[in-house]
Amino acid sequence: MSIGHWPPLFHVVQAIFFLLTGPSLLAAYVFQALVTGGAAAAAAVLASQMVPPASRNVTGAMAGLAVLIMPEVLNQAGMIMTDTFLSVIVLLTCVCWARYALTGRMLWALAFGMSASAAILTKGNAFGLAFMPALYAVLSGQYRLIWQWRTWFAAAIVVMVTGPWYVLTYKISADGFVYDWGLAYTKVALCGFATGAWQSFGPLGLVGFVAGSAIAAVRAYRRDRNELVLACASAAIGLFLFLLIAPADIQPRYLIALVPAFVTVAIYGYAATVRVRPWWPRPEAVIAVCLIINTAMTWRTPNTAGDMMTSAAHEILSGPVSGKLVLIASGSMGEGALIAAFAASDLDRTHYVIRASKALATSNFNGNVYTARFTDPEAVRQWIAENHISWMVLDSRLDGPEMLHLRQIAQLADAGSPGWRLVATHASAAGLVRVYAIAGTPPGEKDIEAVLRQIAPEKIVGGTSR
Repeated sequence: MSIGHWPPLFHVVQAIFFLLTGPSLLAAYVFQALVTGGAAAAAAVLASQMVPPASRNVTGAMAGLAVLIMPEVLNQAGMIMTDTFLSVIVLLTCVCWARYALTGRMLWALAFGMSASAAILTKGNAFGLAFMPALYAVLSGQYRLIWQWRTWFAAAIVVMVTGPWYVLTYKISADGFVYDWGLAYTKVALCGFATGAWQSFGPLGLVGFVAGSAIAAVRAYRRDRNELVLACASAAIGLFLFLLIAPADIQPRYLIALVPAFVTVAIYGYAATVRVRPWWPRPEAVIAVCLIINTAMTWRTPNTAGDMMTSAAHEILSGPVSGKLVLIASGSMGEGALIAAFAASDLDRTHYVIRASKALATSNFNGNVYTARFTDPEAVRQWIAENHISWMVLDSRLDGPEMLHLRQIAQLADAGSPGWRLVATHASAAGLVRVYAIAGTPPGEKDIEAVLRQIAPEKIVGGTSR
């Protein structure tokens, strides 16, 4: 969790859930399971409305299954992340806009503004919903919606609710951008996200979405509108376009926000191409065939490798060394993983996990603005000894650029630095995680405070802080 880098709504909702269940890894995974199930259920309910009544139950079940087995959704079911939660709110926003487009009522304009605000306060990708009204107008021919004061009232709500947060935190979030704003990023992102869409949604999924969007648009211009399909298509396209503009990163998981809306439109596309006649296949049969073929083309076994950082935390907590300071030398994700493992396992809060990227270097959120603190391994060894570090976790599985302080620590470990004892090794295809016990005097409270002051002096108020 990095408040400021990401908006607060997901964390607020999860915190409320923890108030009911108590904070634990199990509760966090149950929360994520409920969110993922909610995304599938929402898509199932809406997609079932796209077919004749006799086909609704089976079609809804297949739509829900289509959401669950998409590679990125399935992968993220084992993580505590915002993307699937965002996809549910995006679909809710589509429903609100569809009702507003159908009725023109102020209540639905207000609901659209609030749900869009909730999406944006979940993750910045949701700013793509700003394209939604214009895209809907183009697809449906309802250009009058753009100029209605209720539409602008909804937009004003979004600005007032979300604007202050992003004005205050833009510098923090922009520090995590991997790319720079501009056309160069858009060119790279177009290739990256197009490939991600092909791998995640599959060729038949994309065909169904394009067909559904096109058929809905043609029918709308003939005054036979399906507001929900048009809203879902507009939202999915808008979110995709925003990914090509905002230079945060290029990761297929960002496409998860589109999934329930995408599936709803694709199901409509399949069903609309089948005219039900006694001698022609029923819609659910066509949908089933497309789903089976598409799944066979996109299936990727989710990552079920054991969490080596959790194992490292357990070994340290049950180890013979009583020292409280643990130094983690890894990439940004490895550092965060060990901290999370201690947060879940160290219930008595006896240990402190020190990020080597902060203690032995200075860097920004992604580690691409980087300066090592020491020039040689011996200076690193002395710092570790002088600051009473009792445990070292060395992770060779890098998720970013290789950094000098990691090479220095690896050199010390490989050379058998005096007092360093290898306690455990965990291997995977990506590399090794090694746990070392370091001999020395356990740190006192003043020693711990001194180390923390080097890393985050602004967080130490009135004594030691955890």
